[in-house]
Amino acid sequence: MNHSDIIEILRQRPSVHKLCYGGFIQEALKLKENVYAVPLKALGFASESGYTSQYVVEICEGNVEQKQFDSLLKQGEQALPVIALVVILDNACSPENMEADAERQLLIPEKITGWSAGESLVPFAYITCDKEQHFFRVVPPHSRRRQRLGFGNTGSDYSSQISKMVECAEKDEHFLFAISLYKDALAEDNQIFRIARFFSCLESLAYKIKSDEFPSRKAVKALLGLDEGAMMQLNIGGKEYKFDRIEIAGRLRDKLFHGVPFKESDLNSQSKHVFELIKCEPELIASSLRDDCELEFARWANGASNGLKQTKRGNS
Repeated sequence: MNHSDIIEILRQRPSVHKLCYGGFIQEALKLKENVYAVPLKALGFASESGYTSQYVVEICEGNVEQKQFDSLLKQGEQALPVIALVVILDNACSPENMEADAERQLLIPEKITGWSAGESLVPFAYITCDKEQHFFRVVPPHSRRRQRLGFGNTGSDYSSQISKMVECAEKDEHFLFAISLYKDALAEDNQIFRIARFFSCLESLAYKIKSDEFPSRKAVKALLGLDEGAMMQLNIGGKEYKFDRIEIAGRLRDKLFHGVPFKESDLNSQSKHVFELIKCEPELIASSLRDDCELEFARWANGASNGLKQTKRGNS
């Protein structure tokens, strides 16, 4: 694909352009008939270089000469390569609907591009173009919205809890591996895959409980202290859903792990009504499993997790 071909693609209307950093590709890629990945100039590290210099001066009370600052800029000039994911649409409508349409079409191509680049792509802006207007917005990270369950975000309790988790991760490689699985789950944008990943995280913490008598799903429930069932009850659009989230997550993980599509027939008779919820509102189940993981990490770091027992559970 030559330069003129790329320019033609970028100028087609109507279209949505999703700008991402973090992955490097050497040439423009045609991902589908109407979806393209185009490498752009790197963002560089100018902001980070300025911040570093300011920190040296204001916090460390040091000096930063111009040649030192220029050196920082030079070191980071190729950092944060940018890829434009471009979706050519058939029809123009509202910017919100065009963007939503593009997101649906990018769900798989974006993952494949990330695989090609060897990195996860991080979106930072959307540009929506029709034949007459351009709409654009940035996508700031939402780190300030983060909430943890079980202990606050500030204060001595929070600091103490984090210190315990760091100490535990340094001493216990198995705990560190579970943290890694959890991190992978948080990075997953497919909510059904996220459910499966959270279950795998919990299962890894239940390794001392697992046995012939306590297979995966039963072991995870024992880990969480929910031997009688991890029941959830939701009302969505006036319809009641009552189900065991660990049963659902475990069955879903088993199917995905073996490369088999998850079907309604994979659920037991008590859970078949939940298939609609899994397909339409999977984030509700994923959110609950995320909370399970967070609480279990805290228990583990405090030495209170059922997963730390030295012997496998029996009938008692």
